[in-house]
Amino acid sequence: MKIGILYICTGPYIEFFDEFYYSSEKNFFPDCEKYYFVFTDGDNPLFHNNKKVTVIPQQQLEWPYAVLYKFHYFLQAQHLLKDMDYLVMTNANMVFVDKIEKEEILPGKKDNFIFGTIAPWLYKNGYFKLIDENFENNPYSAAYIEKEKRSLYYAAGFCGGRKQEFLKMCFQIRNWTEQDLSKNIFAKWEDQAYLNKYFSVYEPKKLIPSYCYPEEYELPFEKKIIVIYKQGRKNDPLKKRYRKYSWNNKIELPKNTFQKIRKYSIYYLMKFLKKFE
Repeated sequence: MKIGILYICTGPYIEFFDEFYYSSEKNFFPDCEKYYFVFTDGDNPLFHNNKKVTVIPQQQLEWPYAVLYKFHYFLQAQHLLKDMDYLVMTNANMVFVDKIEKEEILPGKKDNFIFGTIAPWLYKNGYFKLIDENFENNPYSAAYIEKEKRSLYYAAGFCGGRKQEFLKMCFQIRNWTEQDLSKNIFAKWEDQAYLNKYFSVYEPKKLIPSYCYPEEYELPFEKKIIVIYKQGRKNDPLKKRYRKYSWNNKIELPKNTFQKIRKYSIYYLMKFLKKFE
């Protein structure tokens, strides 16, 4: 079975690739052939003379286009994906910290051959909270979901499916995005908004937050894929800790970490949600 891993690392995000790659080779689907399709404007020694890595040149776009056009990128490269059986999209700042077998992740017919990961920031006191602010609330947006159809909310950091079904999802999300942009509408949470709209129509296999586990969280789930904290990387002492990060141990964040939350960060959402606890 051939697994295509879709990885975007434009600008400074290329620094995450080494640990992502080596941890994936060690822990992710060990019995499958894995191929990495890297969308980047940078370079890395792992890109050279490596049959597992295909580099697709991609310039760094300004926000929010950098995330709004994710699915556009994949469709532009679909000719390179023709031999893949399944496709997996990940965030750049992820590390596979424990063995993950294909049976844990890959969806079947009852899951519409796609999978998504439940947003970890919604877990509280034994259940996942339904918070309307996570969903697109502009009724004129193609990402809008009627309130009676809202249930689980999914993070955009780790999802995928069988090649045909994943590309079908990419086509639909691209069309919704273009539809909104033509009306000068920007979905509140960009690509994540359209992904959740799609999953409200085609219900995916539901993965628990083990597969999208923010490293600064403490959740009652086994850690399988860690999301490396990326805010303030250039000047924050966490940058040094990142290189020394033990895959099996919790790290303690600097006290001032949350003082520099940026507007469009997923961690801004986490901070916002805490006001309602």
